[in-house]
Amino acid sequence: MRVRVLVREVSDDVAVVDTAIGSMRAQLRGDVDAPLGRPVDVEFTIDVIATDGDVVDFASAGGQAPSARVCGSLSVLVGCVEGVDGDGVGYLRLAPDCLVLLETDGSLTPGSWVELRIAPPSIGVFVTGC
Repeated sequence: MRVRVLVREVSDDVAVVDTAIGSMRAQLRGDVDAPLGRPVDVEFTIDVIATDGDVVDFASAGGQAPSARVCGSLSVLVGCVEGVDGDGVGYLRLAPDCLVLLETDGSLTPGSWVELRIAPPSIGVFVTGC
């Protein structure tokens, strides 16, 4: 899904991007350069298998809200699983306008909230337009 981000920094083909839900560190992919400090359209890819070990309980955390933050070399993404098809492909809602495909082990259920800790290159952005 195409999302508008601001590229804050780039080092060794890894970018820190600011999104509507927070910041993340991601591998730059594709042939288009990511201009620093300017809004660009990107497509996110997540290349990990989500398991029930990624499910978080938000009852004690004070609410449910998608978020993204950088924690050292990792991106920490929190989102809601909207669905999982028969092949184990999940649909992770990161924002009202951002739904990302995510491979699962089949243990996640729609409505569960997950927290993924991902390092580049397992999370990537393709710059699609400036």
